Amino acid sequence: MQKFREQQSPILWPLVAVALLLISVVSTAIFSPTLLPVSQVDCNAPADIAVNWNNCLKPNLQLANTTMNNAQLRSARLTNSNLISATLTSADMAYANLSFSALNYSQLQNADLVGANLEQADLSNADLSNADLSYANLLNANLEGAILDNVSFDHAIWPNGDMCSIRSVGQCIRIKR
Repeated sequence: MQKFREQQSPILWPLVAVALLLISVVSTAIFSPTLLPVSQVDCNAPADIAVNWNNCLKPNLQLANTTMNNAQLRSARLTNSNLISATLTSADMAYANLSFSALNYSQLQNADLVGANLEQADLSNADLSNADLSYANLLNANLEGAILDNVSFDHAIWPNGDMCSIRSVGQCIRIKR
């Protein structure tokens, strides 16, 4: 029995030390959380860099030549808007409704357009490099002259109605039916 106790004691102290360390880390996380800054949604804010219009209803906007880098436009309704030559680099426009909008010559590099409705939108000559258009609706959209380098079109609806397969990068790889 004495021999068994001697074998168990070296394991006990490391376990106690690990348990105390774990308790202190969890306690610190619970009682001293670091709050991340979150910009508040302001649907009346002017168009600007990092504006937060998430879920805002803002149809028929006239924002040609506006700079809105890092804008938060998730699920915003921006139908029939004029965004010609607008700069929307790294903007979050996931699930936004941009149908019938003019986005020609716009800068949309690294934009998140997952699930966005771009039906009948004019994206001619727009730079969409590295943007994510997975699940986007591009039915009857104009992509003539658009820069599509490294754009993800996974499960997107192409302007002619074709469904794009997964791994559609830079172009739509049509799903065979």
